[in-house]
Amino acid sequence: MWKVQALVVHILLMGSVLSTYFQPTILPNLEPQKTMRDLGFKPPADRLVVFLTDGLRAATFLARNGSDVPDLRDIFRKQGRIGISRTCAPTKTRPGHIAIFGGFYEDPTAALVNFRYNPSNFDTVFNRSRNTIGWAHRNVVKIFIRLPHGGAPMRFKSYMEAELPEKLTCDKWTFEKVQKFFKKGANVREFRNLKSVVFFVYLGDMDIAAHRFKPLSKRFHKKLQYTQRGIQTTYELFERVFNDSRTAYLMTSDHGTTNEGSHGGGSTHEVETPLFMWGAGVTREVVDSEA
Repeated sequence: MWKVQALVVHILLMGSVLSTYFQPTILPNLEPQKTMRDLGFKPPADRLVVFLTDGLRAATFLARNGSDVPDLRDIFRKQGRIGISRTCAPTKTRPGHIAIFGGFYEDPTAALVNFRYNPSNFDTVFNRSRNTIGWAHRNVVKIFIRLPHGGAPMRFKSYMEAELPEKLTCDKWTFEKVQKFFKKGANVREFRNLKSVVFFVYLGDMDIAAHRFKPLSKRFHKKLQYTQRGIQTTYELFERVFNDSRTAYLMTSDHGTTNEGSHGGGSTHEVETPLFMWGAGVTREVVDSEA
């Protein structure tokens, strides 16, 4: 009899833990905040370009005063602000993206479905913007594509690694898709006339390279050079297409990695990610020409 009682007590204790820590944290029926345009003010930018380098840790980006990312260093020596953002465990792609674009740590109830899908709907920068277009891995797109949108469906181009002709060419696929998109005059004309636009440029090779080669290896460093150069080239492309000084840029990461190339825990290398902002609406008082 006492065994049955002990089992019941343990079940009740386990149930109380689940009830306490796995309740939805998203508040329903909230009224959306008015935008600056709704309030009659002109926002500092008409469009935002987000470069999200999956798995790139802050220590790598800032090493030797940015010497490992020379093309981006040329940018942040002249403009913008740079710093470190912190995520939290589990340092995975899905929770990291929801934190960046949704503004909160993912609903704990998602753990009950192994973070495979959204147990409840939530707002993000994407579905609250008037226009969103992005190029990303299909697993990343699935996080957002089924969420409600604000009247203008989100447009994403996606890929799976198995569909690419070569390994470690995710970033190449993304950069080429962006260039191809803006080679079409109809796309340029359409987006030049739009306001409140978000461009999402997802770069997945850093995470894959960290797993395969480790972040301190020469092969990882070679891949980093390609990616950071591609970010600079894509930034210059946006500046040519939208030559109005009304574009803001953000480069960050969803999580970092350990020296062994793993992530998921709460170590400093896993939770600290680069945060680099520049362009419209981003100012700094002093420019250090000797940096």
